[in-house]
Amino acid sequence: GLYTDVNTHNFKVDKPVKTIAIDPIYARANSGRRFMTATEDKLVIHEKTFLSRYKQDPICQGEGEVHNVRWRGRFAAWATDKGIRVYDVVDDTTISLIPAPSGCPRNSDVPWRIGWGDQFSLIVSYGTTVKVCCIEKRFPLQENLPAYLVRVEASFSIDYNVCGVGHMGDMIVTLGIPLELDDESGKPERPELLIFEKSEDEYELVSTDVLSIKGHENYQPKDYQFEVLAEDKFYFIMSPRDVVVGKPRDDDDHVDWLLDHHQFQECLKLASERSASLRRHSYQEVGRQYLDHLIKQGEYQTAGELLNSILAKDRKRWEEVVFRFAQVKQLKVLADFLPSSADFKLDPAIYEMVLYDFLQTDAEGFLTLIRRWPSDLFNTIALSNAVLEHLRAEPDNIPLLRSLATLFTYQRKYDKAMEVYLRLRHEDVFSLIRTHRLFKAIHDKIPALMELNGQETLTLLLDFQGEIPCELVVSSLQGRRKQLFLYLDALYSKDRKSCPGKFHGLLVKLYADFAPQKLLNFLETSDQYSIQEALDECELRGMTPERIYLLARMGNTRAALNLIIKELADIEYAVQFCKDHEDSELWNDIIDYSLDKPLFINYLLHNTGTHIDPRILIEKIEPSLKIPGLRDSLIQILRDYNLQICLEEGFKKILVADCYSLLKRQVSSMSK
Repeated sequence: GLYTDVNTHNFKVDKPVKTIAIDPIYARANSGRRFMTATEDKLVIHEKTFLSRYKQDPICQGEGEVHNVRWRGRFAAWATDKGIRVYDVVDDTTISLIPAPSGCPRNSDVPWRIGWGDQFSLIVSYGTTVKVCCIEKRFPLQENLPAYLVRVEASFSIDYNVCGVGHMGDMIVTLGIPLELDDESGKPERPELLIFEKSEDEYELVSTDVLSIKGHENYQPKDYQFEVLAEDKFYFIMSPRDVVVGKPRDDDDHVDWLLDHHQFQECLKLASERSASLRRHSYQEVGRQYLDHLIKQGEYQTAGELLNSILAKDRKRWEEVVFRFAQVKQLKVLADFLPSSADFKLDPAIYEMVLYDFLQTDAEGFLTLIRRWPSDLFNTIALSNAVLEHLRAEPDNIPLLRSLATLFTYQRKYDKAMEVYLRLRHEDVFSLIRTHRLFKAIHDKIPALMELNGQETLTLLLDFQGEIPCELVVSSLQGRRKQLFLYLDALYSKDRKSCPGKFHGLLVKLYADFAPQKLLNFLETSDQYSIQEALDECELRGMTPERIYLLARMGNTRAALNLIIKELADIEYAVQFCKDHEDSELWNDIIDYSLDKPLFINYLLHNTGTHIDPRILIEKIEPSLKIPGLRDSLIQILRDYNLQICLEEGFKKILVADCYSLLKRQVSSMSK
């Protein structure tokens, strides 16, 4: 070992050893402590035997000088003049010889390189040619052939002399020197680290890194060595004067590069998606750098949009950002992004500072903000005092007055808030009343509310009749007949039982004044008004249909019919009225009125039917009176009369038959 002589083995050979390889499991007990040594054209495997002695078995000889022995798992590979041989150490047999392509540089000029991935995958290179190989079991097994074979999966050439190959996950890493010499000096260019990625059946170059090696212009491919620790992802590039250690770029390296190039958006996205793999950076740290950049660039809105995701619930960081925005007079930008939820909020002074900034420059924004933020975020009393100070200079500033009403509401000073809204004639007063059930406070304000918005006020009064009694509303609206009518009409239309009967007489007068077209329907559906007073009102205004209804309801049908005949001159209405009341005196009145009106007589002859005896009407007609359609009317009367006689005879026969049947049944029952 490095600090002990345990497992140390000393021996001498006849010729200089050019290359060695140690069993990857050399340190394990009972592993045989195997290793290989190459002297000129001979490769020997050394294995520990009984009594700690070593036996030495040649495994390759006579193929030219052995170079670059690489051992991985159960397989080993080395380069000779014939190519690269792959050997199965367990079965003690060669499984394949990968021949060198024709025309490739000699091994002595450009050493052929070998790079293992796991024990079943390896990469080999011959000058400018790279071959990707895999080791797989032979199927089916054949006698006298090894159990494994090597298959070349891909082969490609590049414009470099390859100085080393290795794996990087599914990709291939090569160390190469460009074939073309430097244009100025005519000496070799700097070596480059090339990364290839498989695309379908080919490998494509995806990355190139130029290395800074001291004295590179004096070095040839054989002066470089490339070693890979695949498990640890370390890559060693060795030259006569330098050792360069490389490793794949991780997410932290990518973040560094993005930050250096001010690609903050992409960097923030990467930090969010790869937060678990970051070690030197974090999403919050990247975000803070991005915020600093945005503020310096004056992109305050974009900075504000990022605050919640970057600062989260870090109260100290929030306060620092707020003061930075205050220094550049951009507090209003923060209003939309400050935390305002119950589970996380800042010091009240922060919110008040923002609100005062709005109060000074944007009254509408101030109003919007105090309504959006919960009232426990700031001192409502201090703010209301500040608003009052501003109102002294601008007493008619509507946004400030609305803000004051809102602040009074937060302080439960609802009466003051309502006064402000009414002064403004603003409909927010209705939501204030409903939300806080301020029904007692509006008893003396109903007329003002009606003037502000009659429909909204009526809806409020009807929705809360228990809290705002009808008597109270009527009392408040005395002297405002139009508003009173609107209220009582809406109340009666919604639910007739809700309107007390004592107001029905008043409602008759109000209907007569403001909605005469509705009066007749009201008279027909209500019975809690004075008929005589209603009749007087209708007579005063000459409302004939209403008077007819009221007279008929009072029993004075002859007076009602007289109005129909003389004022309306509507024979159809008059006939229907007589049919409805079935009074012979009414029929006599209508007949007497129609005797000098041929059209009326004709209508009566056609429509009286069985309600009156047509002979009475016919006998009263003057012989000299010309009545259009009289002949047809008489024929119709005779047909109706004949039909009536037929019906009566039929009824008589049925009656006699029924009587006879019942008599027989009676006689039969009494005979038993």
